[in-house]
Amino acid sequence: IWINSPPAIRSSFRRANGNIYIVDRTVLVEPTAVEVMASTGSPTVTLISCYPYLVDNQRIVVFARLQN
Repeated sequence: IWINSPPAIRSSFRRANGNIYIVDRTVLVEPTAVEVMASTGSPTVTLISCYPYLVDNQRIVVFARLQN
């Protein structure tokens, strides 16, 4: 979605089926922080990637919710 900078205040992306997801927040966590994958109770996409580039000792997690 982006490299070396957080998303804009209102970032969004569209899935192939036409749904639009709005990025709520991003966090940096340790690789062992599996709690970021817990159920949210609402339609949510959670994207997880290694961070930072070429070091990969943390994970960046992006949470996006389904737009109503």
